[in-house]
Amino acid sequence: MAILEQAGVISKIDNEFKGAGNKSGKISRIKKAKKWRDFAVDSGYDGVDLARYGYENFKEATNPIQAEAKKAAKGISKMFGGAKRGPSMWIALVKKFSEQNNIPYKEALKAAGPSYKALKAKM
Repeated sequence: MAILEQAGVISKIDNEFKGAGNKSGKISRIKKAKKWRDFAVDSGYDGVDLARYGYENFKEATNPIQAEAKKAAKGISKMFGGAKRGPSMWIALVKKFSEQNNIPYKEALKAAGPSYKALKAKM
């Protein structure tokens, strides 16, 4: 023991480093844990994005004709404004219900439920 104490490996003084370091160690550990958690989450998302990028490039490399056709179709769609989807069946029904019953759209949202369920049951 004396040899280790002389070499500075151990010490008999209990509070040799008292007062040193962060006094709120628990808070510091929590902050560090949150930083590492966020880092892990970001790394996971980066990995998924990288995998998607690699897969898309692989598909493009293995079938270049299809990839070029998709690019051309996307360009043509952009030139003509793209295809806009109409409103959903629910929205169309609510608008029609609102007009037929002369009630505001907001009220029709609540009142049109049974007629929508009946319409869905017929399908």
